[in-house]
Amino acid sequence: MGQAASGPREPTGTGRSVCSLLFELLRCRLELWSLELHEHLLEFFLLVLLGFACVFVLLLGLMILTVAFVFLVWRDPGTRLLGLFSIGLVYCLLGVAIGVSARSVWRRIRFRLPFSEVLGELEKDRQWLETLFKK
Repeated sequence: MGQAASGPREPTGTGRSVCSLLFELLRCRLELWSLELHEHLLEFFLLVLLGFACVFVLLLGLMILTVAFVFLVWRDPGTRLLGLFSIGLVYCLLGVAIGVSARSVWRRIRFRLPFSEVLGELEKDRQWLETLFKK
């Protein structure tokens, strides 16, 4: 007499092709997203590593130059204090300059949209699907 429903029916014909097309589209976009994420992570870790290396080498050089400058002005008691104050002032000015440049870099990076390629492709897909289902 009546057949018991064994579960959801499988899509047939056009429904199956649309479903497989949508899943393939989703798989492709997820693959693109993962590649872009991998690229961003590699760039980030490379920048961090290079940044630490740069800071280490610059601090080492700055320390050696500071010691050399102090030994240069240490002979005369009148110039000892002046030399230490002047090198402290130079370091403070360098710190302010680095802070200002870091702020401008932060402003430039802050407005960049991450994964913009993936979002652009998803927008194209949405527009394409709208035109497909409007027919």
